[in-house]
Amino acid sequence: MSLAGLFLMGAIAGFTIFLGLPVARIKSISPKFKGMLNAAAAGILLFLLVEILKHAMETTEENFLGALSGKVLLSTGLIYCALLIGGVAIGLLGLVFFEERFIKSTAKNKSEPLEFHAKRIAMMIAIGIGLHNFSEGLAIGQSYAGGAISLAFLLVIGFGLHN
Repeated sequence: MSLAGLFLMGAIAGFTIFLGLPVARIKSISPKFKGMLNAAAAGILLFLLVEILKHAMETTEENFLGALSGKVLLSTGLIYCALLIGGVAIGLLGLVFFEERFIKSTAKNKSEPLEFHAKRIAMMIAIGIGLHNFSEGLAIGQSYAGGAISLAFLLVIGFGLHN
């Protein structure tokens, strides 16, 4: 496990964004085909979510069962459980907050000029893409650094296909 290998995996995952850009610029693609591409990307992300949660739950289960058997401190097992449950809860509550704060407030406020709404939506998309790609990089890096090389490769391939 070298830093160069990790950098190469991140570069491959990041470069795949540029492979999808020409597809977005093609005007003659039918809406059905675009819908199919979006559905495929969403399916890939759902698959990756399940895989990541599976690995997170395995680690949490190992630590919690280790704590129950006395191999690991009980506090360690409980911390892993709290981190898993808390992380999922914060992620889901963050989506609810985002919808309430930005999406519903934009729909309610019709008095603002259309140009302001367009800039606001463009900024939200840019922030979302940046956070999304940052979290992808963290997932790849954490998997690689933790020794789960097969998961890291799976994430690189999955994020590449998604992009």
